[in-house]
Formats: sequence, structure tokens, C-alpha cells
Amino acid sequence: MHGLSVGDELTAIGPKNDFELSQNAGRSILIAGGIGITPILSMACELDRRQAPFFLHYACRTPEAMAYRAEAERFGAARARLYFDGGRPEDGLQLPAVLALPKPGAHVYVCGPRPLIDATIATAREIGWELSQIHFELFSNGVVSGGNRLQVELRRSSLKLDVRPDQTILDAMIEAGCDPMFDCKRGECGACSVKVLEGEAEHRDYCLSEDERADNMMCVCVSRAHSMKLVLDA
Repeated sequence: MHGLSVGDELTAIGPKNDFELSQNAGRSILIAGGIGITPILSMACELDRRQAPFFLHYACRTPEAMAYRAEAERFGAARARLYFDGGRPEDGLQLPAVLALPKPGAHVYVCGPRPLIDATIATAREIGWELSQIHFELFSNGVVSGGNRLQVELRRSSLKLDVRPDQTILDAMIEAGCDPMFDCKRGECGACSVKVLEGEAEHRDYCLSEDERADNMMCVCVSRAHSMKLVLDA
């Protein structure tokens, strides 16, 4: 190993953006919870600069706890609504109303606590939004799967794994000396997806389509099992 010297060349690439605005969105619905306003507010400002149609929904428990409240309010009632539930969900953001009537070309962006993201995705999918229209960002480096101890058989590798309650299937595979494909370790990219040959997967990912799940695919970085044993095509 040695340091750089004068005349040495470096190659650098720009930062990767996994939560970027669609360039062709006909309308954008922005949903923020708590500190999740950080990227969402930037999106609102950019859409405002483009003079593109959007509406910002920003939820927090109390007005005093709301970050960037003044900045959000400047968009006016025609483009933003702030919600303060005070611990009463019935007084807060109502996702079925916000996400009603999905339209081609519209896109949904959500950032905030995991329960808000999960609820937004589930509600949007139930109403009829396409997965490609839903965008989100989690403030975490990874997800600990959690659950009961699980037996996993890797059919092609002829291995049997004892997956601990605090361990993901992916990490158990790596610990056993396997070299599985993976990337985000958050259930967002699908790189680690494998086919389930036996057993019932408990899906905790954000990326697989209903058709892929029906075809018994699962993301081993976050998903678990409803059964005590899984046999994977890996």
C-alpha cells in the first residue's frame, strides 16, 4: 500500500441516488413523517422550481416537534397539508384518501418511520398503484429479520442452515461459506431473491411483485418464514 503522489490520477463517480424524482411524472404525491421531511422537502422545492404539479402531505405528532414547518407551509394550502395527530391516529394522515384514484403517470414518494412507509406501500398496492409508481427511503443501514429459529436447506449447495432468531437468512448463508448475490440488504433491490422449493415464506421485502411472490420467490436479506423450515433453490 502506498499514498498518492503528485501526478497520480483518480477516477471518481457521482453519488448514487436511490430516491430520485421521476423525470416524467404527471403528478407527484409527497408523503413525509417526522424527520422524513428532509428528502421530501428537497423534492418539493425541486418540483416547485420546475413548476411541476405536486402535493405535500406532512405528518407529525405536534406543531412544536415539526421540523421545517415554515418551509413546508410556504407552499400554501393548494400544494401542502400538515397533520398533527397528538397521538390520535384518527386525527392524522388518512392514507386511503391521500392515495385514492391512482392515475397513470402519477408517482408517490414517502419517507419517515418504517410503519408509515409500510402502510403507504400496502395501501397504495391495495388501491391499485403499480409498484413502479411508489418510491420510498428508509433511514437505516439494514434490517434484522427477527423471528423464531429457522431451519433452511440449500438444495443446490447441499447445505442445511440453522438460522438464529436475530440473524437473517442471507447472513446465515454467508456465515456458512456461501457466496450469495446481494446488494442493499434492506429488501429494496431484489438482488438476493431466490426460489422457495418447500415451505412458506413470510415476505418482508419492498421489491418483489405479487407475481414473483406467487412464483415462490423471496428476498433472503429480510424475509422469514411462516413454516419452521424452508428449502431454497440455492
